[in-house]
Amino acid sequence: HIVGRCQVIKSEGEEAEQVESIQLQCDDPNAPIRMSVPDAEDDPERVELFSQLPVDMQEALRVGTLEAVNRVLADVPGPEAERLLSICGQGNFLVIDGEIVVDPNEEPTESKAE
Repeated sequence: HIVGRCQVIKSEGEEAEQVESIQLQCDDPNAPIRMSVPDAEDDPERVELFSQLPVDMQEALRVGTLEAVNRVLADVPGPEAERLLSICGQGNFLVIDGEIVVDPNEEPTESKAE
């Protein structure tokens, strides 16, 4: 019994170590998604905000798809992902004109419109 219980406890601990991630989905498949990356001649405040993002997030914004952003967010813990999205909002780097669904349990996939 003790060996079996230890195996259960170990597996529960492994499940708890999984990172909760955030995935963005758009309710309306026709909603415009705009990603805007500042250049060196842009507003200095926007350039500074953009430089606070990790390089992989900067690259995802340059790609310009929700799928690219979700791939980055899939590897980032929930609170950090929220911080990154907040920076994107402040700098208008990611603007979606439809209703956004933030699903913390969603596996990284292509964006779904429901």
